[in-house]
Amino acid sequence: MANDRLECSAGHQVWESWPVKLRRWQTQPVVCPDPCGQPMKWRGEWPPPKSKPAEGARPYEVLFVALLDERAPIGDRQDQGYLPALLLCQALPEGEYLVWPRYWMNGRFGQDGPQLWLEEYDYLMTKIRAFMAKHDLSNAG
Repeated sequence: MANDRLECSAGHQVWESWPVKLRRWQTQPVVCPDPCGQPMKWRGEWPPPKSKPAEGARPYEVLFVALLDERAPIGDRQDQGYLPALLLCQALPEGEYLVWPRYWMNGRFGQDGPQLWLEEYDYLMTKIRAFMAKHDLSNAG
């Protein structure tokens, strides 16, 4: 996770904390603060699985972040210090899409998956499916 960054096609990179990135990424596009003003991409690398360390890190790009909001079945839980998220990622260079569950509790990164009510998970997946449909993204191909 230390290897994640926001970068533009001109090569400028910006570091932001995960909670800040999560909130900003909902209002894409995030543009480069340098004079180029190009759209930023959120890229990183997943570490290799502990069972297969020789495989090497896998690059990814975050395309969309689904967060709970006031329309969620149980509402926005950020006032409780809890920030669960589902990240729609594209594995690079394969191009396959996957959902990566993450959460933060009182500003600290959680090591396991978020605890969501089934209705909340369905709500977040509905947001991801709508984003994929709007941008014509599909794993089929």
